[in-house]
Amino acid sequence: MARPYTVTAPRDGVLRYRIRVREVVNPDSLIVQSRNRRRNPFPLPGKVQPKAAAEGRRVQANDPIAELEPSAGHAWEALRALYLVGNAEDLADVERLTHPPAGWDPKIGEQAKLTAHLIRSRRCVGSAAR
Repeated sequence: MARPYTVTAPRDGVLRYRIRVREVVNPDSLIVQSRNRRRNPFPLPGKVQPKAAAEGRRVQANDPIAELEPSAGHAWEALRALYLVGNAEDLADVERLTHPPAGWDPKIGEQAKLTAHLIRSRRCVGSAAR
């Protein structure tokens, strides 16, 4: 919820995008559509980043086809959860959010800084207890 999500091809085929770069998508938004009209919706809300594969390219199942920046709401909720239970392995994701993407509420960056600080203090306390 706090890091970009790589969308992969659900099966072999020729890539026909139904999304644009920087487009905001929801879980039911259509990524690509295959010849047999099967829908391939996004699993999460977010914003589409530059696509990993070119339109019309032949792809294999599980090839990366797009990257999805998390939505501000998902990032906020991830930070709230990590504030309570985050550990050292989460710091890189939290610190990335200290400088949120343009258009996000600045409070997300503030929350990320608080969350990172608390995770670091937990790590210090845990080290001292050993």
